[in-house]
Amino acid sequence: MPTQMDETTMNGHYSPETLASYALQELPEDKQLDVQEHLADCDRCAGSVHLAIRASGLVDRWTAQTHGAAALQGVLVHALDVVRAQPALAAWRDRLTAWAERWAGQAEATLRIVLDAPGTAARVLTEGMQELARPGASWQFAPAPAAIPTRGAGRRRAAGQTVVVSADGDGTPSARVAVSGERREVVVRLDDLPASRLAPLVLLIPADHAGDPRLALPQRSPDDDAWIARFEGLEPGDYLIAFEPLA
Repeated sequence: MPTQMDETTMNGHYSPETLASYALQELPEDKQLDVQEHLADCDRCAGSVHLAIRASGLVDRWTAQTHGAAALQGVLVHALDVVRAQPALAAWRDRLTAWAERWAGQAEATLRIVLDAPGTAARVLTEGMQELARPGASWQFAPAPAAIPTRGAGRRRAAGQTVVVSADGDGTPSARVAVSGERREVVVRLDDLPASRLAPLVLLIPADHAGDPRLALPQRSPDDDAWIARFEGLEPGDYLIAFEPLA
């Protein structure tokens, strides 16, 4: 008789033991692939894998190559469920619901951010993140040499250890993301946003320690026509940034 380690349970979901073993890459290769395929269509099991990944403390191994695109999609699906349930974010619930239902596990673009202890450089990783892009997404992030002036020069000190990436697409707004390990913050800047288009929501998801995802709506900068979203007071760790689909 097949065991739970070999098949899904009678209700069509994998057992918690199987999902935990998948998150730790302890299943045989063919079974890893079977579970990964199941996760692509099952939000419940994908959410369970996300919790197992967080509980395991696997930071450096948290990549699309290690856990599969389905696991990363589960991270995003779970984060959208969490923020939709927060009363303080009720004003954005319709947009979050549309994101979750139309683009389940997908975004306009995503980035992985690593904030190490103070005094060490922050990192922004894009490898494997294209697996979460919605079909037809135009943004492709790449390193950018320019800093991001988000506030007046007299109101903000020099950047310190900062990593900047940028994305552009034909006929779309452009985005830049600055990550400062020294200041423990992530700043998103949008340029060329048409007056008829809403600024996309930006979701910051902690992956390696306890804490709920954070949601921000970029606000118009008082200094220019840019739109700014800022996440401050971040603890060292591994994060995923996801942009609301523009389509």
